[in-house]
Parts: sequence; C-alpha cells; structure tokens
Amino acid sequence: MARATATGYCWPQSVEAGDDVGLHLSSTDARSVRIEVAHIGRARTVVFAEDGVAVADHPTPAAAATE
Repeated sequence: MARATATGYCWPQSVEAGDDVGLHLSSTDARSVRIEVAHIGRARTVVFAEDGVAVADHPTPAAAATE
C-alpha cells in the first residue's frame, strides 16, 4: 500500500527574528499532519509545533518559487 504524503513550502524562505513566514501545504488525501518549524543554526531549535493540522489538496502555483 502506498503511503499518503503531504508536501509544502514556506514563503519567504528566510526572515529576520520576529517576522512572519507563511506555510503552504497540500495533501492528496486531505489528511491531518503534525507541523514542526525549526531554526537551523549551530543547533536545531524547534520554534513551532502543532498536531492535527488539516491539509487539503491544493495545486502548487506556477510562480511559487519567485513570489
């Protein structure tokens, strides 16, 4: 049996401390997922985590990498 997947990206990809980052997620089977956001520096520090986030099926915009 194939595993269901959730994919996503953040925008912008880099920000100053305290700025907002948007998470754009999609899953073909409309599942709930755990979201974990980490700062990667000298150590990996989780700055946000949440279970049970509903993710629906969304197409990736053509300009997702630039806008």
